[in-house]
Amino acid sequence: MEKISELYINKLHKTNIDSIVQSEYQISYIIIDHQKAKLIQSNHHKLIAVYMDTIKNSTSKFNFIGYNLEEKSRKEFINSVKTIKFKKIDLNLRKRS
Repeated sequence: MEKISELYINKLHKTNIDSIVQSEYQISYIIIDHQKAKLIQSNHHKLIAVYMDTIKNSTSKFNFIGYNLEEKSRKEFINSVKTIKFKKIDLNLRKRS
């Protein structure tokens, strides 16, 4: 993958992604780990973002954004995020003695 100038991972709280997206963005959908994810792209800003309202019936949200990406890098970005697998981790596990 080409060098990416900025890449953020962010957990959004109580955010309606549709209110953020304006007409200059193209919206489509992809499948990540058997779940529908919103794919938002902007040629003007060379931006691509993936957003999920919920992850595997949890209250967690998922947002992954790439900025300043050329066309080839955007295709690689999409192919890469399609390979993500979400795994539930039990944070209450106690350390075994």
